[in-house]
Amino acid sequence: MTTCPPYTGLYINLDRSVERRKKIEDQLRSFDLASRYERFAAVDARDFSVAHVYAGEGVADLDRERTAAEVVADFARALPGPTG
Repeated sequence: MTTCPPYTGLYINLDRSVERRKKIEDQLRSFDLASRYERFAAVDARDFSVAHVYAGEGVADLDRERTAAEVVADFARALPGPTG
């Protein structure tokens, strides 16, 4: 039997989706995975105040693919490195 290396995971959840967060965390606990997962707060599209992040770039001029790639790269850099 092969063993899997240790891993960590993230789940994305809106701050306002309290019930959904509870369901996800309950499921993780039921599979004994809660210690391996961390919540990543989603950006709420209803909150247009995030536009200030792009000050000087002009939100309408953003290239969606480039922005998505940057988000993924930032996300990957924020993950902890391999352990043990």
